[in-house]
Amino acid sequence: MLGACLNLARVRDAPDALPGFEVPLLDASALLSFTYIAAAVRWRDHAAMRRALRWLAPAGRMPLTNYIVQSIAMGALLSGWGLRLAAQATRLDLALGACAFYLVQLLVSRLVIARFGRGPLEALWRRATYGAAGRGQPTSFRPAGP
Repeated sequence: MLGACLNLARVRDAPDALPGFEVPLLDASALLSFTYIAAAVRWRDHAAMRRALRWLAPAGRMPLTNYIVQSIAMGALLSGWGLRLAAQATRLDLALGACAFYLVQLLVSRLVIARFGRGPLEALWRRATYGAAGRGQPTSFRPAGP
């Protein structure tokens, strides 16, 4: 994050300047991301990781619905054609708002998947792809085994 902030400041303040210390920090952040992924794969069979995956799985079963809802909601709340809240919000406000919105999406995803088995846009996509055969019940979620 520090590398991204430094890079943004450099591009904003001196766009023609040569890159500096922010480049290795950005590279390190990519390496850290890969480390997180490797750790998640390594510990996927650990009880705490399985609980986390079970909690997140419903949102993962309706990504199109969540993406479209998130895009429309953030546009309506933050952009110039909406309420323009981004103009008054700090970075912390925006980050906390995004986290809160995602938490709400997780909770709603759990309710939708429990009731309907898939998200509404996923159901439409499935019907468009498979026709009448796409109206069948979805398979239950089972985390991938080793």
